[in-house]
Amino acid sequence: MKTMGKSFLLFILLSAAVSSLSLRAADYNDGRIRLILNESTGRFSLYYMTDITRARYESLFASQDPMTSLLTVNVNNAQYRLGESDTFSIRIGGNRNTPSLIFESSSLVVTEEFSFIKTAKAPVANGVKITLTIENKSTRSADVGLRLLLNTELGEGGTEAPFMTDVRPILSEIVFNGSSGDQLWLTRNDHLSLIGSISAGVEKKPDIIHFANWKRLNDAPWKAAYAEGRNFHDLPSNSIGDAGVAYFFDPRRMASGDSLSFSLLLAADSSQDDSFANGLAAYTASTHETPVAVQRSAPTAQRADNSAAVQTDLGSLRNIIAKIDAYINSGSPIRDEDLAALEREFSQIRSRYGK
Repeated sequence: MKTMGKSFLLFILLSAAVSSLSLRAADYNDGRIRLILNESTGRFSLYYMTDITRARYESLFASQDPMTSLLTVNVNNAQYRLGESDTFSIRIGGNRNTPSLIFESSSLVVTEEFSFIKTAKAPVANGVKITLTIENKSTRSADVGLRLLLNTELGEGGTEAPFMTDVRPILSEIVFNGSSGDQLWLTRNDHLSLIGSISAGVEKKPDIIHFANWKRLNDAPWKAAYAEGRNFHDLPSNSIGDAGVAYFFDPRRMASGDSLSFSLLLAADSSQDDSFANGLAAYTASTHETPVAVQRSAPTAQRADNSAAVQTDLGSLRNIIAKIDAYINSGSPIRDEDLAALEREFSQIRSRYGK
């Protein structure tokens, strides 16, 4: 095939990718919460409506990072990063009110289900309950555990502690276990807070919750080494002040046919109330109402064109197409090395969407 013919074929493939890429994610709106589930990456994102009049949402996680909200399953001391491992397929399940990400292998089904909640003083939904369920569908017993890693960012770069609990500020790396008296944690910027459960509102406490540099937590296959008092930097890398939270539910023996469930709570608050009056212990299920200033509609799943990660990739694809278009319009042959570079860039994007 001639070089220009190759570039034209790549142009067609890229155009198809742009039109279909955003179909791999779905978003669900309830009250002031927007939940985005990405079937390609196995990740979720949470947004909070900070401006009801304009229906303006802000991200509660590191929205530009496709690695945020990573779920890892530990099976007989072998770790699988769900969304990255070919061992597990991914699909979106559930319904409008309780959507879920479902990861399935030949022996296990891991379900990450979301239900909308509201805390004590919230008039409409302002958070989610995440229920993690493991089913052993094999004929053998297995030791199975889960880790959920969140890449938080609201508390980064400010003058206050990156995190605080209902008991103490968190100024450096720390681990909470089941004996901790802390009920919940909070991270915030100047106008928005993200609150997470430690023991408040959940039947089964996580075995540990590790607050540390996100990259250090992410690079560890399972548990990162803990160093009391260490800061939130990871040197000599450029991960400076990058905070993360990892929930661990340690491996339990599961016989054939057994099922295990764990849960945690995440909620947003824009009141900047230091009393934690909107704490998670008194949460209730959402009544599926929307803020009065926003057009009322039932919670719905739709294309997640506003997903920051998807939009970033769409922008990269359009940039590649623009380069190819310029080569075609110039009438000059494209060099093999330039075409190869474009193909590599396209392949990297394509691989993130299971193509």
